[in-house]
Amino acid sequence: MNSKNKNIAKEWAGKASKKTEEEFDVLLSNLRIPSGKSKEQVWQSIFEKLDNQPNVKVLPIGRIMLRIAASLIILIAIGGSAWIWGFGEVSIYSPKGQHVSCLLPDSSSIQLNADTRIAYNKVLWFINRKVYINGEALFHVKKGKRFDVVADLATTTVLGTTFDVYARNGKVKVSCIEGRVSVKNNASNDKVILTAGLHTLAKQNSITSPTQSIKHDEVAWTFGEFYFSNAPLSEVIREIERQFNVDIVSNCSENRFYTGYFNNKDLNDALRLVCIPMGIRYSVNGKSIEFKQIVK
Repeated sequence: MNSKNKNIAKEWAGKASKKTEEEFDVLLSNLRIPSGKSKEQVWQSIFEKLDNQPNVKVLPIGRIMLRIAASLIILIAIGGSAWIWGFGEVSIYSPKGQHVSCLLPDSSSIQLNADTRIAYNKVLWFINRKVYINGEALFHVKKGKRFDVVADLATTTVLGTTFDVYARNGKVKVSCIEGRVSVKNNASNDKVILTAGLHTLAKQNSITSPTQSIKHDEVAWTFGEFYFSNAPLSEVIREIERQFNVDIVSNCSENRFYTGYFNNKDLNDALRLVCIPMGIRYSVNGKSIEFKQIVK
């Protein structure tokens, strides 16, 4: 910039500064000073208020973007979880009076006894093979990753085998038909290993040692046959109700035990096989049945 232009710039700057000072003086002259206070006191009060103004925190744009990104990730995670559990969950129920067979995503198969429900997640299946059960089912598991069957009291873990899980009325019975399974009590974490022909029973905080079982009896229900050895009469009654979809009212003693057999092909045959040896008279009215003890 040449000297002439510099002089012109200084002249304009001087004029602007002088004009600003004049406007500021006019503004001050128009201010009314509260009575009883000097100008110095007023200025001191203004400065104190300025000093007490809260600091304004300015966030860098990068930090703001990081917070937005974190919020989006959380929303996506929540939405993804809802989708996985909401749309991925599969529930299968075998109603009373019926047996149902189904295939899992890895071609493992399950046979469900009457009044049995299973559930699993098809979206997560090949990451975590896990089935939840309430009732009784026979599992034929394809070899692969760990396979868990979770009941209320116990979890059965295998890699590939055949086994039966009975989970009803506060107890879980697991019978190994082929291969090898691990059964853990969910409350106590006690664990037993079963090989073919052994079974265990989990109740509350306990689990029994592996016990020899009769292979045919453990899977007989898949053929519609039911065997009992010194079983409480109430347990036998509940099985009849499940297999034939009936309601039984019993006026018999609860402290009675049954050893025998019935099949689910004919209701009257099943009732005779149970009631005659036990000295019980029964009457059928549609789907309602009444048991009465014969008085000798």
